[in-house]
Amino acid sequence: MFNRYQPKLTNCQNSSCGKTNIHTGNDHSYIHPIKWNEFTLDINNQIELALQRQTDLDIYKLEKELS
Repeated sequence: MFNRYQPKLTNCQNSSCGKTNIHTGNDHSYIHPIKWNEFTLDINNQIELALQRQTDLDIYKLEKELS
């Protein structure tokens, strides 16, 4: 999660977020979490977003940890 090299951040002045920078947008991670009911409402768009991420590999820090 949150593995974009240059995340889109905004300064949150709300006390609930600790008055710090927070991630904004829906492209902060290579793997995008989504609820099933939201996915089924717009399947084609979700597939397009996944295909776009596949072509934008260079903007995400992807690692595999071997134990």
